[in-house]
Amino acid sequence: MKLVPFENQSALPAYLTSSPSLLDINKEVVRATGFPVMSIKGKVFTMVQDGSRTVLTKPDDPEEVAQSIGVVFLRANMHTKVYYNKKYSEGESDGARPDCYSYDGQAPSPNAQTPQSKKCAVCPHNQWGARVGADGEAKGKACQDNARIAISTPDNMNPTLLRVPPASLKALKEMLRTVASRKVPYNAVVVKIGFDREAPSPKLTFKPVGLMDDTGYAQVSGLYDDELVRAIVGVDDLVYAPRTDPADELDAALAERANAKGLPTPTASAADDEEAPPPPAPAKPVKAAKPAPAPAPAAPAPVAAKAEAASASLLADLDALLGNKDD
Repeated sequence: MKLVPFENQSALPAYLTSSPSLLDINKEVVRATGFPVMSIKGKVFTMVQDGSRTVLTKPDDPEEVAQSIGVVFLRANMHTKVYYNKKYSEGESDGARPDCYSYDGQAPSPNAQTPQSKKCAVCPHNQWGARVGADGEAKGKACQDNARIAISTPDNMNPTLLRVPPASLKALKEMLRTVASRKVPYNAVVVKIGFDREAPSPKLTFKPVGLMDDTGYAQVSGLYDDELVRAIVGVDDLVYAPRTDPADELDAALAERANAKGLPTPTASAADDEEAPPPPAPAKPVKAAKPAPAPAPAAPAPVAAKAEAASASLLADLDALLGNKDD
């Protein structure tokens, strides 16, 4: 094998010049380690990046731990879900990847390690009572609702992930409704985030304290669709997911429904698999003065009747599957 010197950019191999899309693979690893995370563990704001942890302190007293931080929301995703099969264990669970997660609240991410259901709405872990406490009583859902927010300080646009836990979602939504009622975009507001000191576990509080000026908002709005910000909130989660044929997904859904009822398995492509009937023979030319009578409708061929019956059965299955009474 003949190696091309790395510094020699004038003699690239053919595969690099003919397939620019090969560079997309770099994004998979760059995004995985490319942004910091704001931890709230122990009711302490800690910046975590590349394995290092920095506890945030008060600007005027570096020896005093910060009780609150002032941030701007670059972009927010309020529809994420996270499920861990094992219960949290101090030290052991730190940094563990979730078994299943969703960035849209509708279905597991195609990149989840162990998807628990095809749809979040019917997942047993997403039902109230699925999480049982040490006392044996139901404590809520095993799959937790979260929000992912790309935050930064108003004077330093360094996108950082803040995960808002379930107990803090109510306060977050109330703050966002207040902002919306003032007819102000949420990414124009400086928000003071603190801790509810009465709560036994980290529970966040949110308070709008000011508006960005023109220069600041221009920077914030310019980052709304930034690649890194999109990765933080999960907008681009499907970019590297394996693509599937929609017909295959529909076949699987129909098969699952049919098997549950003990019926023959229908497929979305059943009618397409049948041999199409031959086209009708063209009418013979006639004189213009004597128009040809309209041909009588031909009796349907057995194959066409079979395809029509399969199509009708398929539509009935689709309506039942989707819960539609009418088109």
